Amino acid sequence: ATGLDQRRGSKVLTEVAPGTSVSFGFGMAYALSYTVTTSLAFQQSISGAPELTFADGSNVTTNTGTSAIISLGMGYRFSPTTTVNTTVNFGLTPESPNFGISVNIPFNF
Repeated sequence: ATGLDQRRGSKVLTEVAPGTSVSFGFGMAYALSYTVTTSLAFQQSISGAPELTFADGSNVTTNTGTSAIISLGMGYRFSPTTTVNTTVNFGLTPESPNFGISVNIPFNF
C-alpha cells in the first residue's frame, strides 16, 4: 500500500510492502445420525515479513506471522429444509483470535 500517512511513534508510515503468505487447512465431518453431524477442522496461515517505509526514508522489516485455528462443530437437522450448524474456534498461536463461536442457519426454498 502506498500513499499512507500514519503516525507510528515519532515517524510517519508512508508505504507497506506485504510479504508472501501461504495458507492451508484440512478437516473432516462425520454424521452421527440422519439429524446430527460433527466436524473438526484446522487452518493455518504463514505470512512473510512485510517491509515498512517511513517518510524519513528509513525501512523496517517486521517479523513473520503465523496464525492457526482449530474448529469443532456440530449440526442438527430440524426438518428437511432447516439445519442449525454451530462451530467453536480456538486459536493456537498468539496471532490468532483466542476464541470464537458461530451459528449458521442455511435456508432451502
